[in-house]
Amino acid sequence: MKPKILQRWKARLFPPGRKQRRGVAILTVLAIITLMTILVISFFNMSQTHQATSKGTVELQRVQTLRDTIINLVIAQVREATTLEGSRAEDFVTWTSQPGAIRTYSRSELSRNKLYKLYSSNEPQLEGIRPKDTGAVLGSIAKDLVSDWDLRPDEWVDLNRPVFTAASGSRAVDAKKDQEHFSYPIADPRRWNGNENDTTLNTEGFKYSAAARGVTMNGVSPERTQLALPVRWIYLLRDGSLGYLNSTGEFTPLTGKESRATVTNPIVGRMAWWADDESCKINVNTASVPAVWDIPRTTSKEDQLYASRQPLSGEFQRYPGHPATTDISAVLFPGKRFTPDPSIIPIGSVPGRPPMQIMDLQKEAMLLWDIAPYVSSGNGDSSGGGTLGGTQARPGNAVATSFQKADHIFTSFDEMYFKAISSSGASANANTPRENLLTEKLDTNQQFLTRLEQSQFFLTHKSHSPETTMHGFPRISMYPMHVNAVGM
Repeated sequence: MKPKILQRWKARLFPPGRKQRRGVAILTVLAIITLMTILVISFFNMSQTHQATSKGTVELQRVQTLRDTIINLVIAQVREATTLEGSRAEDFVTWTSQPGAIRTYSRSELSRNKLYKLYSSNEPQLEGIRPKDTGAVLGSIAKDLVSDWDLRPDEWVDLNRPVFTAASGSRAVDAKKDQEHFSYPIADPRRWNGNENDTTLNTEGFKYSAAARGVTMNGVSPERTQLALPVRWIYLLRDGSLGYLNSTGEFTPLTGKESRATVTNPIVGRMAWWADDESCKINVNTASVPAVWDIPRTTSKEDQLYASRQPLSGEFQRYPGHPATTDISAVLFPGKRFTPDPSIIPIGSVPGRPPMQIMDLQKEAMLLWDIAPYVSSGNGDSSGGGTLGGTQARPGNAVATSFQKADHIFTSFDEMYFKAISSSGASANANTPRENLLTEKLDTNQQFLTRLEQSQFFLTHKSHSPETTMHGFPRISMYPMHVNAVGM
């Protein structure tokens, strides 16, 4: 038993309940410290989030500024080229456009003969082009070609670099080459395989080569399906000056303004561009497969065919001079032409090329006629039908074609493949289910889908070009005639 003196001292020094009060104080302090720690951590997290958001906003604004700069540069080139006038009223200046460039012509002023480049280059314009001096123009353009561009990434960039897209459905099961799953932003090199005799595989009029004006380009090969489109990087300084890097890697201003990249005036961005020309493409909203027809004037077999197979209202592909007579099969079914009767109206041929093949009426011509907006195939129906592209006589009870309410102008290339059709026995209206050519068994091997995906360099759905020239005359004022005469 402890002495009484110790018990008294213990009771005096450690009274009952003091330990409990000390524990409550410690818990209170720990709770306050924990709360303050959470608040400080939350504050830093919010600061980091706001900082990242601010940086992202600044970078987005910078990208938008570069985008707007590109658009304004191209607009300035187009505006200057299309509004260029001579020094005198009689010195008329005309212009022509093409993908990537605009040419101006003047009969009397050499200084008005120019080439305006619509792609990023260290020389945006070529001036003083002499008449019939195409070689000099091509020689000047060849300065934009460098064989080892791919080894100089700070100076050049490939705008047609493909991206790999994953295949789906039966297209992946078919074990096609990986190369066929590449998607090209501008021109697909698979539309030309390097063999001119493959007329049904290559898009008509499309050809490219690695050699140009004595320069052999890297990344261009029909055999390897490579089609690079290298253009220069244009650098932007903080003060708004534009320039490029020369062969030594030194910043060179585009204009005569003396600007240098310094610590206080650094490079803030770079850009590259190439402007296409939609007016040079086939408009899928107006083009079709033409079925020739003309006013009968004699008693020849051809005129008798015209007399008995006059087009019905809605068969615009048979109207002479109508935009629907622009042949879209040159892109989607190359090397083939449609004719209502090959024994009377042959399809002809191109000198030096394999003969054209006759287009299949049901699988090819009818396919494009049914897809084309507001073009009637002339297939028979309760209203009397039509001439089916001139392959059958016009019925005596034929009436004007009434187009489906769901028929409309295409707003994308996807709508060419996913088109509105009517279910069996149902009336055509805007609520008709949308099907595609695969489910309709009209493109079982997906040949049409593949060519449509690869041919967007040649087709457009948003061309706003007028059907007349700048002088008010028709863009096309000729009618094709066969080179070889046919016995009547």
